[in-house]
Amino acid sequence: MSHAAAQQYIEGLGGSQPQLSEQYAEIADLYKKKLWHQLTIKLEALVSLPQFRQGNDLINLYTNFVKDFELKINKLSLAKFTVAAANQYTDHRQALEFLQGISEKIKNLDPEANVLILSAIALLHLRVGDIKTCKEILETAETGINDLTGVDSAVYVAYYRARTEYSKAISSEVEFFKNAMLYLAYVPLEEIPKQQQVGLAFDLGIAALIGESIYNFGELLSHDVIHSLQGTPLSWMHDLLKIFNAGDLQGYEAVVAKNRDALAAQPALVTHHQRLTQKLSILALMELIFKRPAEFRTISFADISTATRLPVNEVEHLIMKSLSLGLMRGVIDEVDKTFAVSWVQSRTLDLAQVAVMRDSLDSWTKKVRTTLLFMEGETPELLA
Repeated sequence: MSHAAAQQYIEGLGGSQPQLSEQYAEIADLYKKKLWHQLTIKLEALVSLPQFRQGNDLINLYTNFVKDFELKINKLSLAKFTVAAANQYTDHRQALEFLQGISEKIKNLDPEANVLILSAIALLHLRVGDIKTCKEILETAETGINDLTGVDSAVYVAYYRARTEYSKAISSEVEFFKNAMLYLAYVPLEEIPKQQQVGLAFDLGIAALIGESIYNFGELLSHDVIHSLQGTPLSWMHDLLKIFNAGDLQGYEAVVAKNRDALAAQPALVTHHQRLTQKLSILALMELIFKRPAEFRTISFADISTATRLPVNEVEHLIMKSLSLGLMRGVIDEVDKTFAVSWVQSRTLDLAQVAVMRDSLDSWTKKVRTTLLFMEGETPELLA
């Protein structure tokens, strides 16, 4: 492509899109003056406009204009632009070929930009059903991202989005949950279309419920993405997550009774029904321990049986399972049928659980105050 052809193309866009004629004129002027940094900023502002998110405008803009000076501008900005352009291809293999060409140009120039491109390439391999290559590219991207510091959030968004979709494709619930929460930590929620928010929130809910080592629901429940389920036919998932977080067996029975058909339509929940009931029992035990004052952490099997609705002869197995998962530490007394708890895994708390902690702290403060007054009365010479 010649410099004159690129100049002619960008100037011509002002005539075909008069509503953007001023922006195109500024871009043409910056290109003519070879002010690459300022030109990059103007291009980023232009492609962020809604009208550039459909059709093939970005593909044409790259082919007829940006390609002429692509290696003269910031490589990360180039990577963002070309990934956005690749999304406009209707054929994933064409998009893949396009981005592979960009990666070859920048892989030795900017590691951060290359991680962004590699993440998008991995996602495209997943789209065409090549899971093995997707995994290999993600491993390369992981090595690259681990060697970087001060990484742009867009790079993390691309990387964790690809990781999230790969984890879902291979049915790894724990990895999916971890990567999806990291993805949500970096991407502004408003950048995710509403319908995709609902789908992601529901998938996260399924992963949280059936993931074998996931017992902390608080982080998901505190994220705004979960509220996208409200007002939809999937709103029962939000209710179910809150019930599991509280270890509320009675609430669980109510939700199941109200949404029996919806729950039965989810193969993952049906297949892992036994795991779900055991997880709820463990969470009920954790909640029982959490609500107890520190000096009353030796709990009888009978009390645990009542809280978890399990027969007394199944309580010890539940405790053993909780210990093996690293959710708590303590000592089982098989003679007295008690469990002395020394530690419980910390969790992200909801407002009701924070209120319980506040009451516990208030009680502890009063006891400390009482002890102090007693010591002052009994040994004034020591505290004078």
